[in-house]
Amino acid sequence: MPKALSTKARKTKTTTTSASKQDTKLKKKATNTKKCYWEIVADAKEQQERYGKAEKTTEQYKAAMRRNVEWLKEFVQEAGEAEKLWEETQQLLEESTEDCKDKEHTLGSEMPLDFDTALDGAPTEATPQAITLYMYQKCFVENLSPATAWHIVSGWKMVFNNMAGDKYRGRWHEDREQNEWVGNP
Repeated sequence: MPKALSTKARKTKTTTTSASKQDTKLKKKATNTKKCYWEIVADAKEQQERYGKAEKTTEQYKAAMRRNVEWLKEFVQEAGEAEKLWEETQQLLEESTEDCKDKEHTLGSEMPLDFDTALDGAPTEATPQAITLYMYQKCFVENLSPATAWHIVSGWKMVFNNMAGDKYRGRWHEDREQNEWVGNP
């Protein structure tokens, strides 16, 4: 049987262990201080991505957002083709398009000019509408579960929360002084 360590031996062993832990901490501090600002920011962002959400969850969010962007491009193209077809039909029937111009347009009756790029980069005024229409397509047209909508929203929320510091966090609103949209759509 091994002999029990004397009190003096235990204190010495504890002291050397504590000293080696302190040396390791000092080495870590020394290596961290040698990094420049941008390296630290990049490292922090990498650690946030690595430990913020489960890797599989992040991959699924990115895939859902990629499908959302692809759907938007197809939707805009099809809507543009449908509008051209409508105009051609009106011309063939020799009906005046003035009747259409006189009608009062409601909010959302026309596609916003930046709708095709609403999901590229920073959010715009049309971003919430693009995300909402995609959720409508998935949940009501394709009859997928409400979990699909939550998955889409969570993915975009994650992206906007991590974009440009705190600029796209919180309530979505127009900043009239800066003439831009801020918050999370």
